[in-house]
Amino acid sequence: MTSVADLEKAFHVYLDEIERCRQAGTYRALLHVLVSLPDICAALEDTGWVTGEKYVEWCRRYCPCTDVVTAEVYREIRDIVLRPGSHADDGRALIQVARIRGNCRPNAFKSGAAGRAGSLS
Repeated sequence: MTSVADLEKAFHVYLDEIERCRQAGTYRALLHVLVSLPDICAALEDTGWVTGEKYVEWCRRYCPCTDVVTAEVYREIRDIVLRPGSHADDGRALIQVARIRGNCRPNAFKSGAAGRAGSLS
């Protein structure tokens, strides 16, 4: 079994980058790192390609889910951020995240603004 210290050592690049992005206020870059980690971790737990179902399952087990931000919302955000154009979305997931941050500007997300997720920063 891998210890917490082993995992922290293996993931120090990601953890350091998360902190650098947070301190610099580069929320778009932070979002890219955060939504990538469940893919990486789910892939390490299982052999093969990480499907949307595996991503959701991993998020249900390890991510802080609420009534607003569910494991499915994590996946939707991942799809919008990492796979632009592959996900038909009207921006609802990003609006939910912006509301949680307390500075939602819904007009910034209209008309397929998934590619302009930088509005969150």
